[in-house]
Amino acid sequence: METPTQRWCFKMNNSKDMSVVCKGIVENAKDSIVARWAGIESFRWLVGNGRSILFWEDVWCGDSPLRAEFPRLFRLALNKNSLVKDFSMLNGFMEVNWADLFSCLLLDGEIHMVSRLKEALSNIILFPEVKDRLLWIHDNKGVFSVRKLTELLLSVGGGFKFRF
Repeated sequence: METPTQRWCFKMNNSKDMSVVCKGIVENAKDSIVARWAGIESFRWLVGNGRSILFWEDVWCGDSPLRAEFPRLFRLALNKNSLVKDFSMLNGFMEVNWADLFSCLLLDGEIHMVSRLKEALSNIILFPEVKDRLLWIHDNKGVFSVRKLTELLLSVGGGFKFRF
């Protein structure tokens, strides 16, 4: 199953249909220097309605996926592919019955983890009329641009060579 975050990732399926610039970006994205600026770690989700973001897998609350922050809860989760909107009640997370979302009764340590998860989510509100947005962390407005990526690549000096 393709995750929402994977939709933006570079793919080489139809390289003959790509422009020269797109081919160059895809080819250069394999380079570790480019991955530093355009890899998956460079993107975060801005929550709107929660219909495009995987609750456990995508980066939307903090700096890493919730599955990495709460690995034990992720292992116990009944549905590991749920969207953010599937976990919210009344456009927030305060009224969710978290115990119903796991495969077994939670132990004290796991209940504490759920408390930490609830705290992390306490200020997040969903807006049904607003689409989720994927943000590029290297731009003040969160918008990916070839121009900005080129500037960043050129700033690293002689260690990078463009391939076309």
